[in-house]
Amino acid sequence: IWIMSDTITSPILNDDSVRDSLLRLAKRNAKADIKILLEDDKKGAGHYNPTIELAQKLTSFVEIRCIPKNAKKPNEMITTVDFTAGIFRKDLNNYAGFADYNNALIAQRLRDKFEQYWHYALPSMQLRRLSL
Repeated sequence: IWIMSDTITSPILNDDSVRDSLLRLAKRNAKADIKILLEDDKKGAGHYNPTIELAQKLTSFVEIRCIPKNAKKPNEMITTVDFTAGIFRKDLNNYAGFADYNNALIAQRLRDKFEQYWHYALPSMQLRRLSL
């Protein structure tokens, strides 16, 4: 599961059912690939967030990166699930979008677009957990 969001205060990242779903996926599949890409990792940092708290505990399963400040910001929201499903919102200011759960070509296009942003993103320093 790959999720792109503007901030960690996004409703999908604040939802306990999303956190529980990601936890079940990580427990059932040792090769689970859960990536969260944020446009701004500072807004909302320091406040409790169930998905971010899970990512800090399961660092081997859940990876969080942030798009650098000098990079071109995405204007869309992309979520990909396995190799056939995806959710795409073309404009972050509008909640209209589409979901397709059985089209490998659309899912591949969404994965490619996500990977373009992921490639240049950096690990989030705001959301890391320090162990001493």
